[in-house]
Amino acid sequence: MGINNKKIIILLGPPGSGKGTQATLLAEKLDLYYFETSNIIEMAVHSHRAEEHVEVDGQKYTFGHEKELWEKGILCSPPFVVFLVEKKINELFQSGKGIVFAGSPRTMHEGEK
Repeated sequence: MGINNKKIIILLGPPGSGKGTQATLLAEKLDLYYFETSNIIEMAVHSHRAEEHVEVDGQKYTFGHEKELWEKGILCSPPFVVFLVEKKINELFQSGKGIVFAGSPRTMHEGEK
């Protein structure tokens, strides 16, 4: 499937509105990857050492700091999240898989990027 033929679906709504349920059904029915930003972040903060970092626009974001935010239920730094999201989207595009997003983007910064 060419890059212009990939399906991308974005579901937005308040907490508890059924975004995850609908995303799961769509992903199964249309053979899409259910993209859960929270899972991407969770995997990243648990699979890297605390002192490891990513650099975005000249600023360093350590996995340790982002994990602390995540564990407290505070949104991670938007540039850090965008970095992880872009990386995963590129991987999915290379594999030819379409995507269904539920509850993402979560901030204006994420949406603009």
